[in-house]
Amino acid sequence: MLLRLYRFIALAFLLLPISCTTYRVMQVEVLEPAAVPLAKGSRVALFDRNIQKEGNAVQFADPGVGNELQVAFGDGMNHCFVEMGYDTVMLLGNHRQMRVADIGAVEALPADTVRAFCRRYDADFVASLEMMAYGYEEEDILCQWFLRLYGAEGGMAVDSVVLEERLPEESFTIDSYDLLDYLAGLFWDAGVSYAHRLVPTWNAVERRIYRQGRVLALGEAYWRNGQDAEAEEVWQRASRLSGKTAVQAYVNLAWLQESREDFARALELLREAERIVQEEHVSGGVADYVDEYIRILEKRLRERDILSQQMDF
Repeated sequence: MLLRLYRFIALAFLLLPISCTTYRVMQVEVLEPAAVPLAKGSRVALFDRNIQKEGNAVQFADPGVGNELQVAFGDGMNHCFVEMGYDTVMLLGNHRQMRVADIGAVEALPADTVRAFCRRYDADFVASLEMMAYGYEEEDILCQWFLRLYGAEGGMAVDSVVLEERLPEESFTIDSYDLLDYLAGLFWDAGVSYAHRLVPTWNAVERRIYRQGRVLALGEAYWRNGQDAEAEEVWQRASRLSGKTAVQAYVNLAWLQESREDFARALELLREAERIVQEEHVSGGVADYVDEYIRILEKRLRERDILSQQMDF
């Protein structure tokens, strides 16, 4: 199965303005595997247990606010689920509020309760928002979502995680309606983060194209115009030079191979860049980026096989 592992944001290269003219920053999206992958066709129910931590820094006088925030969390999950061809998440509410001292005090749902939920709503999994905590950290409020994932078969928890987002201090002074919108945005983001654990998702990353000097700049001009073959020829010539220019040319060539999903060849090119860095004592930002880029591609190479299995799951 041929996987599409990259896509350009807005179907084009996004060149971000930066103060340094040595390189351009390009934003692309890469497909990343799930940590706890769900099979295609799995139906998930999102259950809010409505458990709050005692002494929460954020309190809601209107109980309906919690429902709105649960909807925002579910919308964030559905954004990822629908994009990857999964069924939408079902929302299950709970009007009975509880308070506990800390996360460790939240007992798992009884297996019979989980199985009853799954039978009633024809669900394969129950993603349970076990507890919300709002605590002060420095001058901000730290928002924490404690979640467990329960399977229909056996009714036991198969995964648990605590997600965190910060509520900046400046948001405390805005109108209450605006604050609710801000919180809804945080819950949406948390829903997206949680979906990342369960289904493969697209994630925005940055790559560099070096353009310092006449030769590299010529290749970059070809590349910007979609003339990859011409850019590759120019950068190959530049890679036969010495020092920093050769290292930068190899980085550009590695990106071309990465964009073609030939990770092995991209790593070979970066190893050549690494050799020049060591032998010719090249230092500075490009040397650090070569090390970082090698680690990124080694991870991408490992993830490709995992993704292949998950997309066929």
